[in-house]
Amino acid sequence: MLMILTALSLLAPLGSEVELSPVFDVFVQENYKDDQSADDELKLGFNGDNAARSFLTFDTSELSGRQIGSAVLKLWNHHSWSCEARTWEVWGAEPATSKTRWPGPAMTTLYAASTQTLGYGDCADGWVEADVSELAQSWADAKAKLGSLALKAGDEEDKMGWKRFASSEDEEHGPVLEVAFEDD
Repeated sequence: MLMILTALSLLAPLGSEVELSPVFDVFVQENYKDDQSADDELKLGFNGDNAARSFLTFDTSELSGRQIGSAVLKLWNHHSWSCEARTWEVWGAEPATSKTRWPGPAMTTLYAASTQTLGYGDCADGWVEADVSELAQSWADAKAKLGSLALKAGDEEDKMGWKRFASSEDEEHGPVLEVAFEDD
C-alpha cells in the first residue's frame, strides 16, 4: 500500500500556485514613537500632517530556485482620501522589525506601481493589486528564505494619495501574495 501511495504522489502536481501571507508587517509614520506591528492597518502616503509607509515580510522558501510565472500582491484598501487614482509603489526593502520607526528600512529597488484606489464613497472597500512578478523572481533566484517589501505613496506630500489597508492582523482581509510558477 505504501508503494501505491508513493507512486500516486509522484503523479500529483507539486502545486502550480501558492498564496503567501506575511510573517511580519508594520507601518511607520512620522512622529509615531511606538511599535505598530500589532495594528490591524497598514498605511501609506500623507494624511495632511504626517507621511506613512508600510513594510511586509514573507516566507519565500517555497519560491527558492523556481521560475515565477506571475506574482500579484493583493491588499484590502478600506480607506482613501478620495476615489481619484493616486500612485502607490512597491519596493524591495530590507526587513522591518518591531523596532522599526520612520522612515523605515532601506528601500532598494522600485518593482511596481499601481493607481488602484478604493475605500472612499463611490469606490467602496475592496482588493487592490500590484504585479510584483519581478520582485518574486528576485527572491526565487536568490533562494531567499524571507522576502521583504515596502509600500509607499508615489508622492508623499499629496494627501489625496493617503491609503489604509488591512494588515495581517485582519484574518479575513490580510495581505496576500499570489504566486504562479512556470515550471510546473
